[in-house]
Amino acid sequence: MLNAAFWAAATFALGVGALVSPLAPTGSIKRSDSQTITVRNSQTLRFDVDGNGPLDVGNHKLTQLNGQFIIYETTYGCGYEWCLLHCIPTAHALHPDTSPDLVHWVKQGPLFSTEIYSTLCAATASSVSCGRPHVVFNAKSQKYVLYLNQGPDGYTVLTSDSPTSGFVVASTPTVAVDALVHGDFTVEVVNGKGMILYTAFDFSGGGSIWPPFHQRMYAQYLTDDYLNTTGQAFRIASAADDEVDLSQESPDIFLKDGLFYVTATVTCGTCNGTLAIVYRSASLEVGGNNEANQVTQTWLNSKTGTLREVGVNLAVTLQDVPITATIFEYQNNTNFFTSGYKWTQLYTETLKPSNFTRSLDAIIFKPVNVTVQAGARLGISLLSYGNTRVGYCRLEHTVAPFDVEKTTNGLFLNGIGQVSIRGKNGDASPVFASSGKELKWFSVVD
Repeated sequence: MLNAAFWAAATFALGVGALVSPLAPTGSIKRSDSQTITVRNSQTLRFDVDGNGPLDVGNHKLTQLNGQFIIYETTYGCGYEWCLLHCIPTAHALHPDTSPDLVHWVKQGPLFSTEIYSTLCAATASSVSCGRPHVVFNAKSQKYVLYLNQGPDGYTVLTSDSPTSGFVVASTPTVAVDALVHGDFTVEVVNGKGMILYTAFDFSGGGSIWPPFHQRMYAQYLTDDYLNTTGQAFRIASAADDEVDLSQESPDIFLKDGLFYVTATVTCGTCNGTLAIVYRSASLEVGGNNEANQVTQTWLNSKTGTLREVGVNLAVTLQDVPITATIFEYQNNTNFFTSGYKWTQLYTETLKPSNFTRSLDAIIFKPVNVTVQAGARLGISLLSYGNTRVGYCRLEHTVAPFDVEKTTNGLFLNGIGQVSIRGKNGDASPVFASSGKELKWFSVVD
């Protein structure tokens, strides 16, 4: 697991207020004249210019789109009652509040029609259906794209020509990490690319008293139209991968001075005393998706002889299932993306979690009576089954970008349950190459 570049930078108590996103769409923002705004945390209630309110900003951030500040509000009509759907009986429960200066606020109309609200939001008692609205601008389509939590189904995407009304359903995206519930999330445009950060609930990791479950946070890029996800998911965690990293929610992201910053809280971000977290890294793609339950490293053998040893650096954290290592010979890189392909097995061995330590030690496999030829394409596949949500930690380093025709030291991954055709067009392999990455490995032939 090479996400060690992320680190928890600070913990602090949050006052009343909102985070202004610096990642608004290029060309659509008309910034107002520079001015000083004083936000008093002692002012716990805020009202619009007509005296309506108070503004309900309990689980939202402040966004700047089309020359105005916007808070996308989910109104709990009879007070803050998290799970009582009857408290949000109309489409007006989801509406934006806009301001030119962060001081004077105007309540706008609903984001979408009553008919859409009835279909998406009123048909289930799930506390997270139609929750946590996030809107970004897609410069290519010239559409505003709205993401909503949609209970067990994950997320629903709607689009509009306006950031404040007229949204219609466009898609139901899928994310790379399987979970019973996908929780808090954010959608942003970072370095010109759409991105979603989301949390995945793991109820198998909870305790009898606390925590009741684990939440892990992932980042994943969006397709060009922002209507679906694409590629692998990248786990966001510190090198410690401790209780803080297993209790993440309310994520956000921005880029500053070449570094990615991810902000979050631990579970129950609105509860008194909850920790806030900041991660930073020069790359979101450090270590790839460390939740993969099959990791395969290949190389070009340089010598004819007996294969004595193959070693990789692995460590254990919370794993409760064995890992099976298979050393094999294959023909070319397209084999890994081809359904039903069978490699030539040279050796296999299964190790229990108790065979590992928490250090990234060299784990050495010693094949018996295996002869290999110079120029043969060899590989080692590391596979773990079971319901664990934590992959064995591995050590990676940077190499040349993956080329399907030329690369001989490829790193191939597929995640938990990723064993069938996928993608928005139903033609994508569940296996992907971790481009520019390679396991720390060695082989001995004599």
